[in-house]
Amino acid sequence: MLYTEDTRIAALAVHIVGNKAKDEPLLVSPALSGQVGDTGLMQTLTAYFAGGFKSEEYYNLHHETDLACNEVYNFVCKVFDDRETFYDNSVGLARHLYETGTHPQIKGGEFYVVYFTGCRFGGEAVDAVGLFKSETRDTFLDVGEQDGQLHISSCQGINVDKLDKGCLVFDTEREEGFAVCVVDNTNRAEARYWIDDFLHVRPRQDNYHNTHNVLAMCKKYVTGHLPSEFDVSKADQAEMLNETMKYFREQDNFSLDDFSEKVIRQPEVMESFSRYKQEYEQERDIRIEDEFAISDSAVRKQARAYKSVIKLDRNFHIYVHGNRNLLEQEGIRRDGNLDYTCGIFNDDWELAATGSCFGNTIRCLAVSGRHRGEGLLNQIVSHLVEVQLARGSAHLFLYTKPDSAQYLSDLGFYEIVRVPGSLVFMENRRGGFDRYCASLSPKPQEGQSTAGVVMNANPFTLGHRHLVERAARENDVVHLFVLSEEAGPIPSAVRRELVEQGVRDLPNVFCHATGPYLISSATFPSYFLKDSDTVIRTQAELDLRIFCQIARRLGIQRRYVGQERSSHVTRLYNEVMCQKLPEAGIQCVEIPRLTRDGAAVSASAVRQAIHDGQPERIRDWVPASTYDFFTGPRGASVCAAIQREAEVIHY
Repeated sequence: MLYTEDTRIAALAVHIVGNKAKDEPLLVSPALSGQVGDTGLMQTLTAYFAGGFKSEEYYNLHHETDLACNEVYNFVCKVFDDRETFYDNSVGLARHLYETGTHPQIKGGEFYVVYFTGCRFGGEAVDAVGLFKSETRDTFLDVGEQDGQLHISSCQGINVDKLDKGCLVFDTEREEGFAVCVVDNTNRAEARYWIDDFLHVRPRQDNYHNTHNVLAMCKKYVTGHLPSEFDVSKADQAEMLNETMKYFREQDNFSLDDFSEKVIRQPEVMESFSRYKQEYEQERDIRIEDEFAISDSAVRKQARAYKSVIKLDRNFHIYVHGNRNLLEQEGIRRDGNLDYTCGIFNDDWELAATGSCFGNTIRCLAVSGRHRGEGLLNQIVSHLVEVQLARGSAHLFLYTKPDSAQYLSDLGFYEIVRVPGSLVFMENRRGGFDRYCASLSPKPQEGQSTAGVVMNANPFTLGHRHLVERAARENDVVHLFVLSEEAGPIPSAVRRELVEQGVRDLPNVFCHATGPYLISSATFPSYFLKDSDTVIRTQAELDLRIFCQIARRLGIQRRYVGQERSSHVTRLYNEVMCQKLPEAGIQCVEIPRLTRDGAAVSASAVRQAIHDGQPERIRDWVPASTYDFFTGPRGASVCAAIQREAEVIHY
């Protein structure tokens, strides 16, 4: 607190300072104010002037060449040396302000120069010179009696609850440029003249600024310098920022060595941070102590900046978080397939709730047990829906724990399928999955044998044709599902076209798009991204449960799949399929791969040949329609896209 009941206004001068650039005048008061003796008015003015200073952030008057060149410093020194010169120096300060405020957008206004006694600084009572400028006019209503009736009128005036610009110069630390506190509530770019040009201050070397500077330096180091020197993920950056803020919240004192050991830890990064600190100090002409008492107010102010975001690719963001710990506490395994993560924090800057996105899905939802019943999950889901809509994703899918499914149904999500004891898969369209199933034809006929085949066909090869031929030969109807996901250089429309051309002579084969429901980034992202075997098996089971629902509606009794030796993900998927399909009454028929010259015919080999600029090699591996496409003019752009890929072999 800067003022108490003992604080008094001993002298007051009021001048009108216009904008010199607009030829507005400087109107100097002919004498000091004679209203200093009005106790009520002075109490109001004291609260107005001093009440705007709420921060513990202090500065020193400064000049790059010599402190004596700072105009405000010179005028204030004269006032403290001889109070009788107060009026003359107030005029000098007004003229200095008039000369520095030359931007055309700067508003003119009243300039108050005040001499205070009984201010508080560092527990001591000191005198202070106050400099204040009011620029903003508010409208006030006045209700009074007139001619026996209530009359309402309006007037323009200064709101004493809103200090526009202010400065208190305390009569202490003269050699360093006095201890100064500043407020600027109209701090637009053009208005920086108050701090930079008129006052010309720099941060005071104290615990507040040491704390502020270290936190600002750490944030800049972690978000800017660290990833340029070391291979760190965005999540690791966020974790280090979180650990930094935790250190400053929990410790009373900062020690560079202690901070490095507890937060940075790795010796090579500690050395990098030490070098960066030296560069940071030199670039900004500041000194940051290696040890100091931590300022709680500086920590609170910087915490808001630390809650700002770390940018990821494609303009997505991941918020500073303790995401991993919260998910573990709530029995949720952190998914590696995420492109956006957000969090809600409590007053202690602990993560209270979190959620993430991947593609058009919402996943990894968790609320701390301490904050259940506060509506945080609703806020997280609402935010993530807004993010998805901003991306252009209107049809959304959601993963959640079984015990949260009912609550999320109240937020507009509808259950598609669940893996008991593990997860529930939902969408935001009522009947979306039912409409997809209803669109599939032909419908089952009594006595027919019906099979299903699901393939990426990236592109369609004779190996795929071999599988479909087998199914067509052994069944009356074959439903052939082609993945709709855009997950590679060959567009889904091209893949679908090549499949349809390649099976045109098989009249009992009916082609379908999988849409977002079968082996998509929504239901089975591990098909497209590497992940742990546990996640792959869980998501394979989810995908197969969706297939089984489709199979029941189409009367599918068998699913045909080629044996897999090269792709780890596909091999695991086949293992789960051979286990789960019979449980649903569907036979899993696994057939050997078609070979040429002792090698399996695969889409990966086709893509590799195209990648190597040798499309003629694929003649014996693909149907004529596929070959003609990739060696003809229509396929030129697709071949070029494949050749630009760094890796064309599936893991």
